[in-house]
Parts: sequence; structure tokens; C-alpha cells
Amino acid sequence: MSSSNWNIKIPKVTIIGAGTFGINAANTLAKSYPHYEVTLISKKDFALNLMATHRLVTEGFNPEEVTRPLSSVVAKGVKIVVAKDVLNFDDKSTDIIITNDDDLNIPHDILILATGAKWTHPIATQDFGSDLKSMQNYLDDQIEKLKDAKKVVVAGLGFVGSELAGELGYRFKQQLATGKKQIICVHPSDSVLDEHYKYTIRHSIQRQLEEMNLTLMLHDVALYDESDPRTVILRSSNSVIEDVDVFYNCTGPQPNVPRTNLTDLELSNRGFIKVKKTYQTLKYPNIFAIGDINNIPGKKMVNREEQIQVLKTNVHALLTGSKNVFREFENREKPIGISLGPKAGVGQLTLPVIGVIKLPEFLVVQAKSKYLYTDKLDEVLGKV
Repeated sequence: MSSSNWNIKIPKVTIIGAGTFGINAANTLAKSYPHYEVTLISKKDFALNLMATHRLVTEGFNPEEVTRPLSSVVAKGVKIVVAKDVLNFDDKSTDIIITNDDDLNIPHDILILATGAKWTHPIATQDFGSDLKSMQNYLDDQIEKLKDAKKVVVAGLGFVGSELAGELGYRFKQQLATGKKQIICVHPSDSVLDEHYKYTIRHSIQRQLEEMNLTLMLHDVALYDESDPRTVILRSSNSVIEDVDVFYNCTGPQPNVPRTNLTDLELSNRGFIKVKKTYQTLKYPNIFAIGDINNIPGKKMVNREEQIQVLKTNVHALLTGSKNVFREFENREKPIGISLGPKAGVGQLTLPVIGVIKLPEFLVVQAKSKYLYTDKLDEVLGKV
């Protein structure tokens, strides 16, 4: 072997965040390009099925159904680094700093940010803790509070809020029917979800929630003040809901951007990282952002494979200097299913020429509602 061969640089790709997108990205890159050195940084040593989290707070927690050890779903060629925190990242190859007992620098040529977004209840994964025992304790506490609660308020009936409301309606149907428990759902528009969904879909969800004896308050916004946790203010009607035992804020997530010294990493008004359709950040071509952390609309779990393939192509193109093969993400409509508990659901499908049609309920129940992908967890996490 000639001496020049010893100087071949191994491309280093580092991914911050081991959610669904981070794991899928790591596995796809490691499998497609075995000569890459792929590092995955995570705060936990396990992977979690986020799509089942709202059922966790109503039905309980079975670790085997909703989690996997990170090492069991990540490709063998990927280096896993479990870190308490990311102290800084930069566009330079030596400036990702993480902390455990000692700070550690992790080199990279390509940096992929996949840290997602932070929700409050019910899917406040930042409150779960870093190990399964902490997660179990947190969820047990949430379930006990919910069981004892006489009045529950859900703020926001978007995708997550509607699914949570359906879980609550199913779980407490007897108490709701007898009036022993009241669940109030507040939403700012004239129907659940938003205009992206066909009216018949929105109307069907609203009707089913009302048939579960949930109280829907539309055209209003619920405001929660931690200094007075038992009172929820209704902004539009200038009134209050008193004696609230549990409050769920489902009005949208906040981006979970790691700390950085980069002052010109451009963010949207809500704090999401601005990216091109190639998933590259606007100022730094070697920093990518994938999943809920970026500002691209239409990034859903159902089209995660397309998103990962775009990312894979562009990472390789940048490392090889093949700029002419860069791909852009194009949002193509996919079937959408909204679970309303394990035995109900509503969905829609967009077809060429025909437009949006409603999916049969039994298909949504079988494909999603019944198990919330716990039966397909390895597939969702991108296990190779």
C-alpha cells in the first residue's frame, strides 16, 4: 500500500438528536456509505415511539411496546454517544462540544441537527427523564393525576390535541357519561384541525368527540397561568374555567435548537431553523436540519422516507463535490390518519384529479389507531 493511501480522509458525519429522524438518518447514511464515520449524539440510551405518547398518559407505560434500546435499532457502523447536553455546535469540524462528566469535542465534516421540537403535556418528552425508570415515574404520576381529576382542559384541537381528546374520551367514557368527569376542549377556529383537512374530516372528528361527551368550546383560546393553575382564562369570551385539575397545552411545539455560538443561524419567527429545500441551513452548507426542528412545511412522519432520501443524497453530494445532483424536498400528499382512541379514527387521501377523499374508518383503526405503531416500532425507527 502506498503512503498516499494512508492519508485518505474519512468523511465524518455527526447527528445531534436520536429521535425518529435522527436514527433514520444515521442508519441510512451508514448503510448507503459504509466508509462514512457516522456519530449519533443522544440524551437517552433508548429510542421512543413519540406517536404513542398521548396514549401513555391515559393507559399506562409498557417499555417493551414504546421503546427500544438505542443500540438495538442503530446500525452497527454508527457510533452512539450518550450525552447530558450539547454545549455548543459550530460549522467548523472540531466544535461540537458535549458534556458528560468531562466535556468532549466531536469532529465532523457534516453536521445534521435532528433534535426535534418540545411539547408541553401530554408529550413533554423533555420531562420524561434520561432513563426508563424516570420515564415510568413521570407517566405514573400523570396517570394518577388524570384518574383523580374531575375537570380536564385541552387547549388546541389540532392533530395532537384531537388525538389526545379521543384517547381521553375513550379512556373515561363511563365517567363522562355520568358527569363524574368533565373534559373541556378549547379551539380557536370554527371546527377542529385547520383548513388543510377536508371539511367532512373535520366535521367527523368534531361529531365523534361530542358523542364521547366531551365539551367543545370553539372560537376561543385557553390561557394558562402557572401562578393560578386551577383557573384557565378564555381570551375571546373574556371568561374563565375554574376548578381545573389537569391542563393539556396542545397549541403547538417549540423548536429544540441546541445551544450554539453561531449568531447568524437564521431562525423563523417561532424559532425553527430556516433551511433550504435541500435541508441545508441558509448560511452554512455543511449544517443540515431535519424533522420538526426546521421550518419546512409538510414534514410529516408519513413522508419521512422521502425526507431522509433527500438528506442522504445531499450529504453525499456535498462531501463528493457533486453539486449538480442535489435534491430538493417536495411535499407530496400522503394518506393522513387521526386516531381517536384505539377503536376510532378518521383519515383522508389526496388523489390526482379527484382531490381529497375520506378514508374508511376501519382502515385508519387498523393502520394506526389500534396500536399507534407500537406493532411497527422497529420499522418506524428505521432499524436495519
